[in-house]
Amino acid sequence: MNTEEVGRAREDVSGDVAVGVRVAGQDISRLIEEAKKEWIRAQALFENVSDPEMVDHAIHLIMTAEKKYTYLLRLAKVETG
Repeated sequence: MNTEEVGRAREDVSGDVAVGVRVAGQDISRLIEEAKKEWIRAQALFENVSDPEMVDHAIHLIMTAEKKYTYLLRLAKVETG
């Protein structure tokens, strides 16, 4: 998923839809936004490293951040109905 797709996916639960939903005492919309930023930072790291071990690390970060982001999006959709 590229940055544009991330933005479109975020729009699916943007606005008032996810407001008020809480996960572990935190607002899910804030958690989604943090996860999105984490994913974008991981992609930026990947684009700026050349050492093979750092490339592997960046790929791992991207995959992990993507899974976290999509999990939170799904959770927000389930919780809001």
